[in-house]
Amino acid sequence: MPPSLKSARKHVKYKRMCRQTESQDARNKRLEDQRIRQQRARQLKRPALPVPDPNGRPNQHANKRMKMQNRPVVAYSLEEYDTGVAKCPTINDVGAMNHRCSNCDAYMFKDEIHRGTVELTYSICCANGQVKIPDLTDTPREIETLLRDRSAKGRHFRQHIRAYNSNHAFASLGIQEDRLPGQGPYTFRIHGSVYHRIGPLIPRGNSKPQFAQIYIYDTDEQITLRASNNSDMDTEILRDIQSMLHRCNPFVKQFEMASNHICVTGQVQNS
Repeated sequence: MPPSLKSARKHVKYKRMCRQTESQDARNKRLEDQRIRQQRARQLKRPALPVPDPNGRPNQHANKRMKMQNRPVVAYSLEEYDTGVAKCPTINDVGAMNHRCSNCDAYMFKDEIHRGTVELTYSICCANGQVKIPDLTDTPREIETLLRDRSAKGRHFRQHIRAYNSNHAFASLGIQEDRLPGQGPYTFRIHGSVYHRIGPLIPRGNSKPQFAQIYIYDTDEQITLRASNNSDMDTEILRDIQSMLHRCNPFVKQFEMASNHICVTGQVQNS
């Protein structure tokens, strides 16, 4: 046995004997000192000593692990990966996005200011004031109440919100869907153009009214027709949405005028 390995084993045996007789305070102090030394070693990136082989030869696996641990986590080139020394890239700070355009009040970066102007005007947001975007209108109180309500009624609306949206649509979607073969995740892909299909104002024959055709009927009958299209619909929620549409949607008012014209003349006037 090599002398170096023999002395190392004696040292380890002596340490074990000392730890068996040490007090609790001495053990806590030793562990704290060990934690500090390990923390400093990680900060300085000092590699741990390779584990010696029992036959006196250098342990190649330990040396390989030591080199891999000291390599940078992110390497931007092969040279940095091989040498284990990473060069930090140059930081380009553009500042905070806290500058507002004097025309449209959009938040921008300072360097995005339109060149040649004194005021804080920008061209990439509103084309230096040429584009005027109207302010967003407030959410109708019926929809806002349903979105914020935590009762069973509000939870039901949010759970079936897509069904309620489709139930009040004026037109159906006309597309030619391009289905991809295979068993991957579903992808909605369209081939050609997208159309909004709207049929005749009055259903033909014994057909059931759908989409825009429902809007020419009486208010109570509209709720009955929409509830019959989907059994999950709540009549009270349908009444709230219908009241909001008749008050806010301009297209609903045009269908009301068409309904009144049919009631008076009994004919459908094409426009």
